[in-house]
Amino acid sequence: MSTPADEHFLESPDLVMRVPRATDLDALVHIDSAWSGAERRGYLEGRLRRALRPHGISLARVAERGADVVGFVFGEVTRGEFGRTEPVAWIDTIGVRRDQARLGVGTALLREFMSCARMIGAERVRTLLDLGEDALTDFLEAHGFRVAQTTVVERVVEP
Repeated sequence: MSTPADEHFLESPDLVMRVPRATDLDALVHIDSAWSGAERRGYLEGRLRRALRPHGISLARVAERGADVVGFVFGEVTRGEFGRTEPVAWIDTIGVRRDQARLGVGTALLREFMSCARMIGAERVRTLLDLGEDALTDFLEAHGFRVAQTTVVERVVEP
């Protein structure tokens, strides 16, 4: 499926996609904190550790320009979530270095993620967004994501 973002995407021969390495952690934290406003080292360390498990299927990728990490995406495929039987790819987190925003890094990461998801049998990609994440919402909408017919409900766990 072609999206409006695809019409403006230019391949960048100096942009390399690869599996993340443990040594990428500092760069991932830097990228993430620039957008989130918080340092989520523990969270990203857990995602990285999960992506590097010897067994399991990870869709995690890092984008590099030269020797610099300029973006990342973490996700995985689940089966049987919430009673559904089809495999679904989930994006847990995606980030692009601020000075690389709007230069095709996010689009390239998303294309790589979608390609890997398709190869392992997923027909859908999902993610969750907090209200007010306008930049991410706009990015995902430009790439064909739409609000799903699913409602998230939550409750505080009392002590």
